[in-house]
Amino acid sequence: MRIRRAEQRLDLVHPVKGRPDAQSAPHVAGFATHMQSLNRWTVFLLQNGFRFGNEQSPHPAEEPALWESLRVARDLIHQQGSSRPYWTESDADAERWFAEGRVSMMMTSYFGISWLLQTKLEYGIAMLPSLRTNATLLLVTGLAMLEETKVPDAAQSFNRFMCGRDVQLAIRRGSTALPTHPEALSLQRDLPGNRPFREPPLASLWDSCKDYTELNLGTGVLEAIREELKAYWSKLEDEAEAGVRLESLWAKQPD
Repeated sequence: MRIRRAEQRLDLVHPVKGRPDAQSAPHVAGFATHMQSLNRWTVFLLQNGFRFGNEQSPHPAEEPALWESLRVARDLIHQQGSSRPYWTESDADAERWFAEGRVSMMMTSYFGISWLLQTKLEYGIAMLPSLRTNATLLLVTGLAMLEETKVPDAAQSFNRFMCGRDVQLAIRRGSTALPTHPEALSLQRDLPGNRPFREPPLASLWDSCKDYTELNLGTGVLEAIREELKAYWSKLEDEAEAGVRLESLWAKQPD
């Protein structure tokens, strides 16, 4: 099954030592993530090249690529070889279960695993499995300056300082977040903390990175769609029922 293969390859973060063996422990799940997060289920839409409201598809709910993507998100929760789904309130739940040895893999972000630097857990990172493309979601922490600021020169100097070599090297050394400065990003040796024993070459990640604009919807609308999809993901309604409510939601959006 496609979902089973995806589950086997979706080892974004997986352990090696220091926790119960998944085959022998009675309550260890293969995979967990906070799928309701806008930073999780939207990845599968990006990988399918799906775009809301394009000229060729005025009715998104009729698009097979939409439901293929949403089905992957749903089945990754339900197809765990167990009768019990794993629901989370935030990313922190899946991360805590991973640290406690209750799940073997989790879908997360580089920023989200900085807390592993303080553990003794041996773990590795791999890229997401691919649907039609190998796209993944890029989340950017940016700096902005008010147009009406009374100290524009100081604000610009601060922004340049934060994006400069020294601060970016500090980010690289003090976290698993990916810095923007090339020299900081390329730093590999003498990094403090418990680092992953294996990870993809960081320079190779950028070509696969996409952002929310690729979906042609703002985060507010995506949040509303997520609320409408909860019954579908819980298997309380089928695609036809969910599609009717999604079309009604999109019809209320301004052109």
